[in-house]
Amino acid sequence: MTPPKALAGAVRPRSIPGNQSYRPLLPQPACAPGSGATFGPGAPDGAVAASPHSQLRCWVHMGAYDDLGMFCADLDANQKQVPVGYTLHMTKVRGADIPGDDQA
Repeated sequence: MTPPKALAGAVRPRSIPGNQSYRPLLPQPACAPGSGATFGPGAPDGAVAASPHSQLRCWVHMGAYDDLGMFCADLDANQKQVPVGYTLHMTKVRGADIPGDDQA
């Protein structure tokens, strides 16, 4: 999940009506004890392991993009954003932080 600070400055394109709406941290009431997300070595192709069901896992962070519009960009060799000429509109999307190999 993108930290709230990163989205605070996201400019919504005029071509996407509405207001920016996201929830950076959602409660996880169905989280099964001891079912932390599995990522990296041991998971096929570095993917999240299949058991238990992803909605029952205890994720590091879980959030939602209820209605988010933004301009898209790539990073250049100096890690500066370069506009790519299209926009992104996400509605009713959930996301979760999965610990990478360096955080496991």
